[in-house]
Amino acid sequence: PDVAAPEQNAKQLLDIARAGMASNNFPNARRLLETVLQMRPRDEYVVQQLALATYKSKEPDTRSALIAARELLRQLDPDVTNDPETLGLWGGVHKRLWDTDQDRSYLDAAIGAYERGFYLKQDYYNGTNLAFLLNVRAAVHHASGDKAEAVADFVVARRVRREVIRYCERALAIATDPAARYWVIATLWEAALGLGDPDTAARWQKEAEVVAPAPWMLETTRGQLDRLSQLLVDSASATV
Repeated sequence: PDVAAPEQNAKQLLDIARAGMASNNFPNARRLLETVLQMRPRDEYVVQQLALATYKSKEPDTRSALIAARELLRQLDPDVTNDPETLGLWGGVHKRLWDTDQDRSYLDAAIGAYERGFYLKQDYYNGTNLAFLLNVRAAVHHASGDKAEAVADFVVARRVRREVIRYCERALAIATDPAARYWVIATLWEAALGLGDPDTAARWQKEAEVVAPAPWMLETTRGQLDRLSQLLVDSASATV
């Protein structure tokens, strides 16, 4: 009983923390997960959840939260791990650090993590993030005058998107949750845009507008696609 009690407390705190994250109360979830980690110091799942809650909390500010999450994930050996969840989190943290700092090392780290996660998990989430960031890096190469590297990233991004479409078609056939279904459709919309197929993109856009469970989802997608459209202009100009 003495051993079971702390473990039961840890489970209860973890359940409360997960509920907090589901309702976007990331600061409180972070505090609870820090307590759980003290009880389960070698639990990789708890470290992953704490890293997620940490960077989502944006406390005390966005960049500090990202750096703190990055340090937590280092415990899981992200440079050598084959755990898709760790790789997805490592990619997400570095993608946001790139947006914050424009430090090229962050961009390369994000691409490396999403690439490994994509080929391990063969999923559309890692794939669409990988393709997007390849277009980001293509634009960076183009701006620096490195045409060959810009073309290489542009071409690989297109190849990844073709694979993403295959995974999305499979996921869409079994998706029943409205939010999950929306994100698959939004990914197909983004993939079509990225491949320069406006007719297919328009078709997926119409469906996304119909099935979106919440307005913020469409706003998020449109913001991403606005960025992608500009990146494609920059990337394409490097290929001519």
